[in-house]
Amino acid sequence: MKKKMLAAVFEDEGKLVVKEVDLPVIKRDDEVLLKVKAASICGTDVRILEVPPVFPATKGVILGHEYIGEVFEVGEKVTEFKPGDRVVVDPNITCGSCSYCKMGMPNMCERMVSLGEQIDGAFAEYSLVPSKMLHKVSLKLDPELAVFAEPLSCVVNATGKLKVQPGENVVILGAGPIGLLFT
Repeated sequence: MKKKMLAAVFEDEGKLVVKEVDLPVIKRDDEVLLKVKAASICGTDVRILEVPPVFPATKGVILGHEYIGEVFEVGEKVTEFKPGDRVVVDPNITCGSCSYCKMGMPNMCERMVSLGEQIDGAFAEYSLVPSKMLHKVSLKLDPELAVFAEPLSCVVNATGKLKVQPGENVVILGAGPIGLLFT
């Protein structure tokens, strides 16, 4: 197997460089190596690249957090996935042990890190992901549609909180991907 791959690396304010990097290698028994099938550009990615950045990211990280991949290799304790499975990724990796995680509020995790922001993400040929962050999808699902799993999950979560009743009027501000998914 090859040892290098192409990736879009955040090098500095306003600087994203496509270059050859080392292929990720499974180091923990709960990790999964994915072959990236499709990735989308999020507003977060754009804001990371603004000068000055509106959203912080670690210099040297591979950007991208909205993606679908094919399982290429699994760590020795991974039993729920096998090579060839198609998966979407929850990019926000939580600790599971802080007070917020224990209260069932992982979105407020005190030690959260995100793929494509603090650790390498999707704008590459391969991506290394903890198995707990993966969700199987059908092989029949078009990868170009499956990349919407992460932004659509934001919309579904928000819609559940709104409790809009039939016949009520709502206003959706913004014609970006999230606003369009609401309509």
